[in-house]
Amino acid sequence: MGLFDGFLQKGKRPQQSTFSDQRPQAEKIAVLLTGRIVKENLGKRQQIQMAKIVAEKMLYYAALPYQICDCFYIGESKAWTGYNWNNKAVLRTSIDEINHFFATVKDLEDGMLKQIIPVDFFIDFNAICFEYRSGTSSLSLPQSYILYTPETKSGKKAQYPLVAYFNTIADSPKDHGGENYAGELYYAITGEVAKATIHCWKHGKFSEFNFAVVGRTFMISTIRMINQNTHRIEPIYDCTWLLTDYMDFADSE
Repeated sequence: MGLFDGFLQKGKRPQQSTFSDQRPQAEKIAVLLTGRIVKENLGKRQQIQMAKIVAEKMLYYAALPYQICDCFYIGESKAWTGYNWNNKAVLRTSIDEINHFFATVKDLEDGMLKQIIPVDFFIDFNAICFEYRSGTSSLSLPQSYILYTPETKSGKKAQYPLVAYFNTIADSPKDHGGENYAGELYYAITGEVAKATIHCWKHGKFSEFNFAVVGRTFMISTIRMINQNTHRIEPIYDCTWLLTDYMDFADSE
């Protein structure tokens, strides 16, 4: 994670490791907002070979809209690559879809959410940083990248074989007047975004949006923010609450 740790001041997640020749075998690398991947301690030739294997396995998922490119092996049968021009265009389309959902936030919960969080979220695609953060080592990841995950740890076909990661922060969370977004978009084998997590910081407030396919519809599944009393991230919206209310009402008849 690491992107908004300074804001959240949680201090519960381990710090991102600094790679060196003396690194331990089970070193972890911060890759996603919601998890970490164990970096395998391989030689350069082995890393190149494993990266080719991952790229070849990604070709199985022909429906993915992204072009499969040369990549860099991390571990756990996963590799990352940067965005070329074609893949930036695909990401832009997905960002437009997320912005469409952001435009509906003001209407959720009968408009009550606008009293709690900003309702004018908008990801400016031109603000997304595709470069490396200044001062990082050559072994670091760029601020935005694509993760190839063709298989699970057990060798089965992955449910989400590709994750598109983006970040508007170039150097500091204060970039863009303090309005920043970091997210990960999970693409299913059908080539569609089936799950997503977007971290938003605007007007001095942090919000986390989670998207999922509910039934057969892709939608905002939950919205969470920091409880100022408990300093924990807690839900302020859940798409299942309405369903639960409906079911409770039906049971009472």
